[in-house]
Amino acid sequence: MHQKFKNPNQKQIQIACHNALQFIGSQSEQSVFYNGLIVAALKHIDTEGSRFIKQKAVAILLAKKSVAWSFSYGDSYPDDLDDTCIALNAMYQVTPEIITEEVLASITSILIANEYAAGGPYQTWILPDHPQQWHDIDVVVNSNIALFLSQFGIVLPKLQEYFDDLILQKKCTSQYYYHEIIVIYFLARAYTGVHKDLLISTILQSQSVNGNWGNPLFTALAVSSLIQLGVPADRLDAAIAYLLESETDGRWSSQPFFIESVYNDEITYSSCDAHVSACCVEALTLYLREMRRNQHTDKKIDLEHKMNTFITAVLHTCQKVFSHTSLLLQTQFYHSYTLLTAKDPTDEITMLSYNFTYALRSTFSIEEQTLVDLAALNILGWVGYSTYDAILDGENQIGYLPMAGLCIRTVSDITHHLIKNDDDYMYIDRILSGIATSTAWEYEHCKINSTLPDYGSYACLAEKSLGHALGPIIICLLCGQYDQAYVVEKFFLHYLIARQLNDDAHDWVEDLENGYINSVSTDILKAFQLQSGQTELDLAKHMQWLRDYFWQHHIDIVSETIIDHCATAREQLKKITILRDVTFLEQFLVRLEHSALQAVSERDSTRIFLAHFLNTTVLR
Repeated sequence: MHQKFKNPNQKQIQIACHNALQFIGSQSEQSVFYNGLIVAALKHIDTEGSRFIKQKAVAILLAKKSVAWSFSYGDSYPDDLDDTCIALNAMYQVTPEIITEEVLASITSILIANEYAAGGPYQTWILPDHPQQWHDIDVVVNSNIALFLSQFGIVLPKLQEYFDDLILQKKCTSQYYYHEIIVIYFLARAYTGVHKDLLISTILQSQSVNGNWGNPLFTALAVSSLIQLGVPADRLDAAIAYLLESETDGRWSSQPFFIESVYNDEITYSSCDAHVSACCVEALTLYLREMRRNQHTDKKIDLEHKMNTFITAVLHTCQKVFSHTSLLLQTQFYHSYTLLTAKDPTDEITMLSYNFTYALRSTFSIEEQTLVDLAALNILGWVGYSTYDAILDGENQIGYLPMAGLCIRTVSDITHHLIKNDDDYMYIDRILSGIATSTAWEYEHCKINSTLPDYGSYACLAEKSLGHALGPIIICLLCGQYDQAYVVEKFFLHYLIARQLNDDAHDWVEDLENGYINSVSTDILKAFQLQSGQTELDLAKHMQWLRDYFWQHHIDIVSETIIDHCATAREQLKKITILRDVTFLEQFLVRLEHSALQAVSERDSTRIFLAHFLNTTVLR
């Protein structure tokens, strides 16, 4: 082993992966089997080169599907569940919108027709009545079935029990995949049971004294399997060094992978150089990902500890508000708080003032308790006004009204406690009054069967939620930066407009069904009235027209409006000089822009796919 590879480093791994992707991209592999496996192996790497390879592979797979969306290994073979699930898993990984409900319904029918027992395991070959010569149940085939289903949150207990039995009996063998390491590689990707330690032990038993598994393919499969099964990456340094040493211009030595045929006891094996390289890239990428995680573990633990300590203090402050009230009010608040945080996975609501303060320039400082109070203010404001919203929308939460009232009163109390200057308080009072005004306007004008509301420039969307910006605004005021408070407010105004438009674009159907006309459905209903000449809306009759109009026309307008408001918010970011770093605020905009662009992209991809599908159907 060459000394330079004794301790693998990030640059060596990146160079090897880059070389391998260039090699894989230069190949013209046409089989369903290997194209699907290459896509799966490149799941953990996202570069221009890997995206090209995956997209090319999916195009090949689409050209080879049957009407029922099943696939075969080749023209001389019937369709089978192994190639089918390998192909579908690859397509879902790259272009998930292709796997529609109709596709899933077709695959479900195929699975049911090929059950050995209800819920698995499944027979390999997709044939009516399964003639005896085509009758078999294979662990790898069923692993690929389980992996595909897991993409949709489906775990079949019977299938996992089947895997458990094979692992306990040490019968992880396949008539198609000739080596135990290959079988375990597939099983490790799909297995959710309690016997992972037995799989780990089996893999490690065949490791050589030099830390590899005899050849690059087996070594790569072993490394990927062990990492998937939870083995620490730093135990695999020697194996990674071996892979790096074995690479030449993105290639590794060829190795049989699959038993293609058996005739007169003579076995013909299948191999693919591009697939071997892809497996090595997978192992190197998984290793690098885990090592990066380990390098940042201590720092993350410290940061998470600080954040958890802060969040605990904030929750304690909120709970004190209800400490002298009834158990009912305490329970109502905790229930509302739990629902709120469940919808806020990035802890934006709780951590906004904290993150804003720690991004301040060194000339400014805010006391820790003030940050706790501001975070509590934001949580209580969200809980209180969200409850009011629910009640005004007709939801059965009238019993929560006293709890909501106490939350909102406490927002005012915290504000009075923190701000002593009358002018500053008038500034905050304007925002609080705007929340009440916009909430009342929404209740009066946004009910179905009334005149369509006029959202104008959409400022009302932000005014209703502008309490979210109170923490950063108050921090600016406490630092004596009145002008900066105004700039921060303008940033949040456009950010919150974009955020609410994004929410309305996702929720307009549900809102309409609940009797509420949001900003997106307003424009859709205006188009309906203009084109149909009708003012009365029959949801059951006209909903499909409204959906079609949204996806064909209005989604582009909404997405463009969201992106425009993000751009305006970004202009305000440039004017925020009180902060040394605005990255965390920039991320708010990036997430919204990504969501808007993704919605349009998914719509366009669906159009392309449907056009291809319809053309193919016509040709047939």
